[in-house]
Amino acid sequence: MKKGYAVGQLWCAFAATGILIVLLNGIGKAADFEIILGSSSAFNVVRGTTVAGGTSTLYVGSATVSIGTTTQPAMLYIAGSSSANTAASLQVVNTSGTSTLYVRNDGNVGVGTTTPGTALYVIGTITATRGFVGSLAGSDNVNATTVSTATLTAGSATVTTLTITGSATVTGTLTAASNTFRADSGSVTVTTRVGIGTSTPSS
Repeated sequence: MKKGYAVGQLWCAFAATGILIVLLNGIGKAADFEIILGSSSAFNVVRGTTVAGGTSTLYVGSATVSIGTTTQPAMLYIAGSSSANTAASLQVVNTSGTSTLYVRNDGNVGVGTTTPGTALYVIGTITATRGFVGSLAGSDNVNATTVSTATLTAGSATVTTLTITGSATVTGTLTAASNTFRADSGSVTVTTRVGIGTSTPSS
């Protein structure tokens, strides 16, 4: 065996021992730290006495990342530590500690709040430049005091107070509460009819 090769092996043993001691004592510091894995290798950070009996806190696969588990059904997968409805699996806070995004285990999402009361609860203003497409069910899904420069299209909607400063176009039938006013749209077989105090205007 060549002397240089033996010395190289000795230095490698010393380096490995030093790295192990540093990691065990938790004092490892570095400005840049890189781990290069093979195409089928993984990087697993485990809390516990053994890899098999410990808990995976961070697992980096070939193209996926998971937290709290080595199972990765998505590109980023987070396994929460609690199954309680009021607990969260994802929370994002700003530098002031204010929660900006909060995903609770019951499926509710809060923006600007950690107590979302509905599926999506936003503290602030939602601005849409294109529009909203979806299904709304219930009586308290949309609460708004001002809708400006927008088009509202709904198959069925209940509005407490509707104020129109411009023009309004109704393509179907317009009915006021208790049939105090009703206007039927005209068609090929039915002429346009207007009724006050009746739901079946005849003319």
